[in-house]
Amino acid sequence: MKTRFYSILLFLILTQSSWCQVFYDRYVNIKIGQGFSFGGMGIAVEYRYKKVSVLGSFGYQSEQLVYEHLIPSSWNISSDIRYYLSKRDGNWQYFIGLHGGWLSNYYHPDIGENSYQYNVYGIAMHTGIEIREELLNFEIGMGIDPGRLTFWPKKHPFYNTSWHIASNIGIGINLYALQSKLKYNKKKGNNQKESMNQIVVNNYESTVQYNAQDSIHIKLVKQQASVLIEQCQQAFKSTYNRVFYQNDTLYIWKPLGNKRYLFFKILLRNKKSEQFYCISLNEMQNESIVFLIQDDISTPESEDLPFIIEELEHYSKAIRGLLCYYIQPPYLYLNAENVEFFYQNVNIKVDKVLICEMKF
Repeated sequence: MKTRFYSILLFLILTQSSWCQVFYDRYVNIKIGQGFSFGGMGIAVEYRYKKVSVLGSFGYQSEQLVYEHLIPSSWNISSDIRYYLSKRDGNWQYFIGLHGGWLSNYYHPDIGENSYQYNVYGIAMHTGIEIREELLNFEIGMGIDPGRLTFWPKKHPFYNTSWHIASNIGIGINLYALQSKLKYNKKKGNNQKESMNQIVVNNYESTVQYNAQDSIHIKLVKQQASVLIEQCQQAFKSTYNRVFYQNDTLYIWKPLGNKRYLFFKILLRNKKSEQFYCISLNEMQNESIVFLIQDDISTPESEDLPFIIEELEHYSKAIRGLLCYYIQPPYLYLNAENVEFFYQNVNIKVDKVLICEMKF
């Protein structure tokens, strides 16, 4: 039953996220699982910054019958330190680490009926694979306990006579991503309830305020910006995008899936002023600002975006399309439509891409 439960959860993660890149800077995960990383069967909290994480858990190990000897149940605590290795496999990421805390409840036949401490605490190594989607993550791993790093070895006779290998399996939810989604839904609900001066363009209700003294040009600009914001309100806000501003240039990274990414390089001389622009990419071939990247790479850090094109070989420049973006400091809204690329003698078209409320 447990195996079937975990299999269903793993299937859901894979089917929902097979196109995602998954490199956040920070995670706070709440996990449930089985293994010594979970204190038996229990719950764990993991805080991760970039590639390093710490994990604490509390769990329960039920009674076990070993060599016709009944090992009592126990409540247990444990902790892990993990290092996530650089990945090239999309949602899959490998980790290695050290475990400290509960290891197992054991019995050795040479103990007989003598008194001993059955629940063992100590240090072990572990490794595994994590599969991560925006909200959910699934891990499966293996713990390696040499049997010689227990905290109170004299209380555990014969435990050090062999190595102990144990499996870990767990499912978790990323609280940072959950908080972001809840905030977005709340903001969307509040925007629909706010009583404010609104304008209607093509049946879209705008959340961009305007004044009666605005010129016709300003009103048209705000109308177009309001349409873009409304489209963003109806779309899911992705946490896989990256944006970085440096030297009057805005750099934007957008995963598309199937090892494809869009990269934008936009001249922005004043990031503190509200502005809206639409650019025909047909007229920008000599100053390419949209690139299609086709490579099996990890999502870069934001500060690495200015150098990303220089480090890659497999990319092409946009030859046609329309790019509109709205700057509402400190946020960016972007819409790219019917963007065409010519790559390795093949025409590639991206119908529509939205990037919503990215802070820079």
